[in-house]
Amino acid sequence: MNDLSQGYIWIILGPLIAWRLYSRLRRLVTRQKFTPWRSYLILVLFPLILLGLCASLIAKPTSLLLVVAAILIGGFLGRYGLNSTRFEQMPDGLYYQPNAHLGIALSALLICRIGYRLLVVSTDPGAMAGSRGTPGALTVAIFAVLASYYVVYAIGLLRRGRVQGAAPVDDIAPPRA
Repeated sequence: MNDLSQGYIWIILGPLIAWRLYSRLRRLVTRQKFTPWRSYLILVLFPLILLGLCASLIAKPTSLLLVVAAILIGGFLGRYGLNSTRFEQMPDGLYYQPNAHLGIALSALLICRIGYRLLVVSTDPGAMAGSRGTPGALTVAIFAVLASYYVVYAIGLLRRGRVQGAAPVDDIAPPRA
């Protein structure tokens, strides 16, 4: 592929990537309505992906250990994030607002890694798949932190949704101003 066609690809992909990052960041820091299907989807997909990644790293114990540590860190962050989330029961359902600082930090981690990979790929197109055709250990570890964060967070949301959903709206104290 020549430099001109690569430029067109980035003209198309750049705004798409920016939009996805913006929408992801917005979801991590703004109030949103609890939707159980989204949590169930996370509970199915992310553990399967993490299991596949760990299975692919069996022959690389150091990388596997890094990913396991990242999973534990993500689980801790998910628990912390859940404890600092504000919940609000409204007549049309449960709403929650995640911890903005944690959401921004996780987004910044992802944005920095994507930016770094884009920089590497733009200077060396052969580096797209990492060394030996697999993603690098750091990329997998960052994904593991995010995935385990989302899994723990989804479990907490489902539990909270069950508890909040069982209580009549009149019995729930109005939110503090």
